[in-house]
Amino acid sequence: MENQQIFTDLLDPVASDCEIGNSKGPGIASPESFVLVLSSADILLSLGSPVLDVCQTLDFIFTVIKDDILIKVLCFPSDDCNTLAKPLTVHVLERKACFQRTCDTFHLYILTCDLIKYPGQARSSSTIEISNDIFKSIGSVDISLCNSPILLLTAGDGSVYYSALNPQPFSPEPHNFLLLYPTCKAVVNIQSCNLNLQEKNRPDVDSTFDQKTVCCLALCSSNGDSVILTCDEKHGPQLIPFTVPSSLAHFEIVGQKMYFSSEEDLFVCDVVLLENDNKFDLELHNISSLRFARAIYIKCVRDFASTEGTVNLYTYHLC
Repeated sequence: MENQQIFTDLLDPVASDCEIGNSKGPGIASPESFVLVLSSADILLSLGSPVLDVCQTLDFIFTVIKDDILIKVLCFPSDDCNTLAKPLTVHVLERKACFQRTCDTFHLYILTCDLIKYPGQARSSSTIEISNDIFKSIGSVDISLCNSPILLLTAGDGSVYYSALNPQPFSPEPHNFLLLYPTCKAVVNIQSCNLNLQEKNRPDVDSTFDQKTVCCLALCSSNGDSVILTCDEKHGPQLIPFTVPSSLAHFEIVGQKMYFSSEEDLFVCDVVLLENDNKFDLELHNISSLRFARAIYIKCVRDFASTEGTVNLYTYHLC
């Protein structure tokens, strides 16, 4: 979690008190009870299971935990200070046999759009702003009318699931995750991007058509199996598969460029979105090496002071 100091600890089963902030209260826990302490927010979450992922955004705290045959995402209020916070909502995914054969790798993303009103609230890097059309194509118009973000959960087998947050206080009924898209391997990143649309039969012609921009949600798996989700008035929602010709540790699309890394190298290429009859196609052109190995995370920042569209590229790499 960004800007938070997080500790996952095993409580002493003979403890009689639990101190949170400046207040004290009873707290007896079994050896199986895991507790997540958010020290700067003075919040204590009693989860009862190991934590697989956590993020704080839009005034909520989300935790992904493993509970027997279920994967659960718990949503807590981030302003519930000095108490043992109770979850507002619980979202569940049954652990299938394929999960048992893979490591318990799950990552949570939060989708939002202009229809979701959370003004002035901090957003983590796991929060993805998408177009209203894409948002409604995933979660329906009813979800956007309920002012409800969408949770995206990626599993170690490559599957991507979604569930509407719909934060009704202390909802007794769990919400089930539904399958959005299956990839072959674990997803390394999900991000939104805006791509210029070109005609299939003349991709290099500079015309007014070429300036049309399409909002996309892109995801790539570790073996290069990738897809973008688009939605517009002409074609409706579309899932457009494409392949990155490399194993992937991470990727990021900025402007019309895609940067992606493997253990061997860091690459850059042009992302070309083409209109072909009644559908879109996506192609990767001019792939070139940046001669930088073992980058496990990529972050691109536009240099708005530059008139040449310069991008500053930051990476984390294994020594």
